[in-house]
Amino acid sequence: MIPGGMPLSGSRIRELMRRRGLNITELAKLVDVERSHISNILAGRKKPSIDLALRMSRVLGVTVNELMRKDGFRNFGTRPKR
Repeated sequence: MIPGGMPLSGSRIRELMRRRGLNITELAKLVDVERSHISNILAGRKKPSIDLALRMSRVLGVTVNELMRKDGFRNFGTRPKR
């Protein structure tokens, strides 16, 4: 995990973008960042700040928990049962 910022899954964000009919350029404009910043987040090279994660979740119509959800986990911060 890259230090600093929120852990997000690029594939999760892409799926949410697809559902909203947004491309990288449109999402970047709506959350007020450079297109390259969104591209780096999707590629896993950068992580968004908490503020950017909040803006992205609002634009994508999900909670921050849902934005950060990884496959197999329902909520960020929950652990699988042993």
